[in-house]
Amino acid sequence: EVPDAAEHFDWLRAQPFVESGPSGLYLHDLARTVLSTDLRWRHPELSVRMHARAREYYLARLDSPDPMTQAGVLLDLMYLHTDLRRFLQPPDQAAGLRLDRARPDDGAAVVELVRRHEGAVSAELARAWWTHPAAAWSVVRDGGADPPTVVGAVCLLAVDRVPDPAGDDTAPADPAVDAARRQLRTMPPVRPGERVTLVRFWLTRDDDQSVSPGQALITAHLARHYLSTPGLAVSMIPFRHPEQWADACAYTDQVRLPAADFVVDATASTVYGHDWRLQPPPVWIAALSAREVGSQPAELPATGVPLLVLDEAEFA
Repeated sequence: EVPDAAEHFDWLRAQPFVESGPSGLYLHDLARTVLSTDLRWRHPELSVRMHARAREYYLARLDSPDPMTQAGVLLDLMYLHTDLRRFLQPPDQAAGLRLDRARPDDGAAVVELVRRHEGAVSAELARAWWTHPAAAWSVVRDGGADPPTVVGAVCLLAVDRVPDPAGDDTAPADPAVDAARRQLRTMPPVRPGERVTLVRFWLTRDDDQSVSPGQALITAHLARHYLSTPGLAVSMIPFRHPEQWADACAYTDQVRLPAADFVVDATASTVYGHDWRLQPPPVWIAALSAREVGSQPAELPATGVPLLVLDEAEFA
């Protein structure tokens, strides 16, 4: 039987170092840091167990069919990691920010967002990818506006489903895709049934690719894709301001993929990525958790070891 926590909840809510919101109670950063540091010092084993319980709780709730519920769970999961907190500004529930699948009539607004931050050439590429079957678009909406407006967008491009431009003209000539393929030629071959995802566009109206509540939703969306996509082999994400995200990439094992860097309309993008065949999602989560609590996870594969995949001729 689960005990009734109402009395403790009410006491906690009345404390000056606690704020309340639609999703629950929030400790001020200083109080959270003091309590976490003290617990880790006095009871290191209990600290590790509590961290693991929280992680397991969130991971068990990732199968919610509601994207916003999933986003909230993933943000809570990522917020367990102290070094990631400064990259996460949880969306204000009162503001009505929501990420969901793009609708056909969102196209004009998304193209205009891309034009605003990336220029006319990128906007035309976004227009071309908008209806392509290899591109999966989601948008951040401001439900507080009347009518709700698109204030952010993210495009996950399945590079393995983009036809070779030499034999098919349904896909645009995109330097980002050419660069992604160039990078893939330096890596173990992608086998049939494996997926390669290029985060082709990701931005918000007011903050572009900088840290913001809208970007927190996009970050959660990317984490959900990494954790739940069957057969995901490689993911790549370009940054037009890589210095802002270098620490986050280092912490989350997103490595530089220099062959995937590209330039569109004189604007350079620096690409980071992850080979999920070398470090699958469960191992990735375990490594991040061990890094946070200062322990060494058991049975982690060595990093940087190339995965040897032979085609039929090479095998023979």
